[in-house]
Amino acid sequence: MPGLGVAFNVLTGQVRETPRWMQTVSLEWFFRLLMKPRRLWRRYAKHNPRFMGLFLLHLAKTRFLNREVKARG
Repeated sequence: MPGLGVAFNVLTGQVRETPRWMQTVSLEWFFRLLMKPRRLWRRYAKHNPRFMGLFLLHLAKTRFLNREVKARG
C-alpha cells in the first residue's frame, strides 16, 4: 500500500506543493513542518530519531554480516 500522506490535499489545492528543489533533496517533510509546526513537531520529534536509530542499527548489522561472509570466502 503506497503512502500518500498529503497528496490528496495538494491535488485539491488545500495545501501548497513543496518546491521542486526541496522535493529533489528529500526535504518535503521539512517543508510540511514549516507550514504546520504545531501539528507536526511532536510527530517528527518522536518518530524521526527512532527511525534513524533503527536504520543505523540495521545498517551496522548488514555491514557486519557482509564482512563475516566475505571473510569466510
